[in-house]
Amino acid sequence: GKKMVRVTIKDIAARAGVTPSVVSNVLTGRNCARCSAKKRQEILDAVRETNYRPNRAAQGLVKKKSKLVGLLSYSPRDPAAARIIAEVHDQLSRRAYGVICGFWNNLDNVENAFESVLSYPLDGIICLHDSLSELIPEGLPAVYGSAELPGKNCVLMDRPGYFEDAGKFLRELRHEKIGFFGSNHPLPGRNFLDMVRRYGFVTKKEWCPMGSGFFDDALELGRRLFAQKELPSALLCHNDLTAFAALKTAKEAGIRVPEELTVIGSDGLDGTLYCDPPLTTFRFQVDKYVERMLDKLFGSGEPGIEYIPMILELRGSHARRMMNDE
Repeated sequence: GKKMVRVTIKDIAARAGVTPSVVSNVLTGRNCARCSAKKRQEILDAVRETNYRPNRAAQGLVKKKSKLVGLLSYSPRDPAAARIIAEVHDQLSRRAYGVICGFWNNLDNVENAFESVLSYPLDGIICLHDSLSELIPEGLPAVYGSAELPGKNCVLMDRPGYFEDAGKFLRELRHEKIGFFGSNHPLPGRNFLDMVRRYGFVTKKEWCPMGSGFFDDALELGRRLFAQKELPSALLCHNDLTAFAALKTAKEAGIRVPEELTVIGSDGLDGTLYCDPPLTTFRFQVDKYVERMLDKLFGSGEPGIEYIPMILELRGSHARRMMNDE
């Protein structure tokens, strides 16, 4: 077969008729004042035509530290993701680091997001996606925020703890029939069923609608859920958005919250204070989560998995079960 010849920055410079440092400036987005828009386009075309990939190791040696961290995350259209992204940005800038973001709205765009972020010289990467760790080059420090990956640095929301604590709470409130307004991810569903078995609650498949975890999708599921004859007296929700949809559709169906139905969210979005009634929810400690991720990213020590507990915020959407609902 043909031997692959690695294209260097010098080759690109020769093609575009500029010096290597101009190419470097264009590619890293630094001072491009000495380079006309036309020249810049010629350089980018040459990069595309030759499939040039910056040699990151060499850049690292020249620059020592880029002071840039890559962030790969689901789109900030999701308010839970937006909070984490804002917190990452704030905490990195306090440490004098810049952040390069790659977002996606659906899984088809994930690889593009990885590609674009990894084309920068990075000192590390924060990955909030659970299945593409293999795209991250060996040797680039990385921390993962959404899945247990053996042998890697992971900081995770304590979902199992959420179900445990929610179970205890519902037991204290004397609920027996409970549902889970979930997401298509299988793990929370399993955690929920384990908890139901442990506490001896009653549940039914019909009380556990599964969707995308977004509001409009959840409205449809909520309407179907509350059209049933027999209903649970408490509903645990995969996140606050599905809980908002549960509150709205319960109200439409003439079901009073919290008198007839307890609804419990999970995330602690600001909106939980302003809905009607205000939502009792388990708050995710975003500041602590990001702090631990950055400590792991910049620190040394053995890679490992750490869980950030969620904190129950008592608002207005829970009540003791009325004993006459049998």
